[in-house]
Amino acid sequence: MNNLANALATLGERESGAARLEEAIVAFDACLTVTETAWPEEWVQQVRSHRDETRAEITRRRATK
Repeated sequence: MNNLANALATLGERESGAARLEEAIVAFDACLTVTETAWPEEWVQQVRSHRDETRAEITRRRATK
């Protein structure tokens, strides 16, 4: 799910809309539900950081419309 989320976020950065970015958020959240208790905290924090950066990009795009 993390790889999928990263791929969707990368695609979303290259597109003008926010649909792929929103899909990336869903994938990041799905990843976190599984990994929060299984992965080292540093890795989990990295996933959260990528999710938060993606959310910020969605917010920026919506603000410029």
